[in-house]
Amino acid sequence: MYAWATPTYLLDEMSLQQWAKYYRGGWASRKINAHIFWGVLGEALSGEQNKKMGSIADLKKQYPDGKQTENGYTVTR
Repeated sequence: MYAWATPTYLLDEMSLQQWAKYYRGGWASRKINAHIFWGVLGEALSGEQNKKMGSIADLKKQYPDGKQTENGYTVTR
């Protein structure tokens, strides 16, 4: 998962508890990535758009103090 996490480093420098936490966290991250990937792919193949996504106009109504920037509509809390 990370360049520094070589098998030698994991076995020699980390305790068993640290190693188990790192391993579980890595699998949880991969599971989330897979859900996102397959969800987006399934949506693209089915031709349907996500019904939960609103338009920018809806976002502007909900957050009138937001700002339009080059990166999109920015909302501060």
